[in-house]
Amino acid sequence: MNKITERKNKSAGKPDDLKIMDEELLDRDKIFRELMEYIPGVSIQGYLCDGTVIFWNKASEEVYGYTTREALGKKLEDLIIPPDLKPLFRKALEEGKKAGRSGEFLPPGELMLLHKDGHPVPVYSIHTAVCVKEGEPLLFCIDVDLSERKKSEEIITRLNRCFLSLGADSRKNIQLLVEAAGEILGGSCLLYNRYEKERALLCTWGIWQEPEGYKAEDKPEGHICYDVIRGKGEDPVIIEDLTGTRYEKTDPNVIKYGLKSYLGSPVRLKGSVVGSFCLCDVKPRKFTGEEIKVIGMLARAVAIEEERLWIHQAIERAKKAWELTFDTIPDLIMLVDNQYRITRANRATADKLGIPITEIAGQVCYRVVHQMDKPPDFCPLAELRKDGREHSTKAYLDLLEGDYMITTTPIPDREGNSIGAVHVAHDITGLKKIEKELRESEERMELAISGAKLGLWDQELETGEIIRNRQWFKMLGYTMEGIEPDHMAWQDLLHP
Repeated sequence: MNKITERKNKSAGKPDDLKIMDEELLDRDKIFRELMEYIPGVSIQGYLCDGTVIFWNKASEEVYGYTTREALGKKLEDLIIPPDLKPLFRKALEEGKKAGRSGEFLPPGELMLLHKDGHPVPVYSIHTAVCVKEGEPLLFCIDVDLSERKKSEEIITRLNRCFLSLGADSRKNIQLLVEAAGEILGGSCLLYNRYEKERALLCTWGIWQEPEGYKAEDKPEGHICYDVIRGKGEDPVIIEDLTGTRYEKTDPNVIKYGLKSYLGSPVRLKGSVVGSFCLCDVKPRKFTGEEIKVIGMLARAVAIEEERLWIHQAIERAKKAWELTFDTIPDLIMLVDNQYRITRANRATADKLGIPITEIAGQVCYRVVHQMDKPPDFCPLAELRKDGREHSTKAYLDLLEGDYMITTTPIPDREGNSIGAVHVAHDITGLKKIEKELRESEERMELAISGAKLGLWDQELETGEIIRNRQWFKMLGYTMEGIEPDHMAWQDLLHP
């Protein structure tokens, strides 16, 4: 368009109004060219039908790495077209050459072009032709760089793959999160440093690209990570250049490996900072907002794993405490399902039955306890299965050679239905022996009193109950029947 205007201005005898129009056209052309030149984020390349570059804006310099001076006059296919697309590009030039009017000569779409240094550049490309009155059309590629979007998509894909691979082992999950962060963010090393308060050590729980001779446990003083932990803040610690900082003298890893930049995000557990999820590099580095977001997000994922690990350890501690209590109880305790199978038993049960505690689970209770093929008639578990209620009975157990109070208590599910029972057998052999001895003693005393023809009475001071034998009534001329065993009745008899 500029060439046409210049030719008009050189024509002799042109009217003044035409000159004014040409000047306005030149001004508009200048505005349009500046718009194309400086439009942000949109790279525009103009070229002839043979592929020779005639226009290369600032965004093209940023996206593809060639300066305008380097690009002008060169073949576009020699600059940014990858080998596999060159045949298609040549066909596109032929299509552009045939364009009869201005507009798109190829459908728009995503392409993978080349940067000056050889790395691929994903773009969304629009191909348009501008037809002029004389000569072949001028062709333009209008490209929007998709690198950031593609990078975000790759990050999301990598994170999804990482999250889907997480399992039940929190320590292993932390290592997977560290590796994912390293692959996404790059750098010299990425790690999760945890302060173990009980041992007063800074310990590495996960590391990507572990350097040679790395010390996984160290005294915390002087380490950047320890300052992140002691800082108790929420925000990441960003040091883009460690040169001249005190860490060049205090942090053993900065000294040993020549670290120059650090990005660390605090990891919290139960409201306290316990670790630093950090990226280290051996060169100064300006961390992007996206990199800071990624490190923060993965630090929160590590915090979730810390929480899961804490819960798991708490459950394990409670389980061990329960097992210790369970195994120290002298009563014989079994957890039995609705098919009479033992799911758990304490050590007292195993010892009494003479079965290793590791082998008792899965066995049928009436076979190992009673050595029978079916529950005995007195079985309280059989009664519980009928009505879902607690039942108790006393029985002599031949295999155990003793008397036992046996109680079965239902174990309900969330809906309240019984899914088994707690079976407790309390040894009452000693109690039964005492009861027998007491009964025999009472019988001997009764015989002695009867033989001596003694009248005997005894008063319970707290209740006022009077205990009298038959001889006492006989001596007073009464019978035992019909007289209440209390103090008033006794007083009426003595003082009518």
